[in-house]
Amino acid sequence: YGLEAVGTCKQDWYDCVIPNYFDPDDFTYSNEKDDYFLYLGRVYSGKGTHIAIQATEAIGARLIIAGQNPDGTEFPDHVEFVGYADVERRRQLMSRAKGAFVASQYIEPFGGVQIEMLMSGTPTITTDWGAFTETNIDELTGYRCRTLDEFCEAAEKVKSLDTLTIHKRAVELYSVDTIKYQYEKYFKRLLTLWDKGWYQRS
Repeated sequence: YGLEAVGTCKQDWYDCVIPNYFDPDDFTYSNEKDDYFLYLGRVYSGKGTHIAIQATEAIGARLIIAGQNPDGTEFPDHVEFVGYADVERRRQLMSRAKGAFVASQYIEPFGGVQIEMLMSGTPTITTDWGAFTETNIDELTGYRCRTLDEFCEAAEKVKSLDTLTIHKRAVELYSVDTIKYQYEKYFKRLLTLWDKGWYQRS
């Protein structure tokens, strides 16, 4: 809401946050993981590509980067850049990665790719702000980090997390069959506001 709303009790009673929804059938859950980490998205610092590169380099791990590279960034030897990944290639990469970096530097409003990773049973390593404070539960679905050391430690610990728990939680919270009821509840609420708004009694 910006500075105007800070400390002034300025809010709208009817605003609502409803997360994005996903079809679990669009993803392949796999408990078997290959020996690589994944970054999937546009290659630029705002998305934290450099963090994924630095952390994996520091621990001697392989990193696959998939996405657009508009600035023609060059990568060190431990990075495999595969470029644009279509639906099937994304599905395969996400399901087989042992961990995924989603280290947005800005205040991430949601970060859909992080949920897509969880749908695939892949732990996520994220920054510790924005939507990730709600969608990435530390030591359950992945790790939230603030320093390079924490990112390195997270990458080394993801193998201890239970992939089936990660997958089930994502399906339970973010599948279309869950989110559709949140929309239904919201629209039903709106239908009660025509006459007296907040003071309307059902």
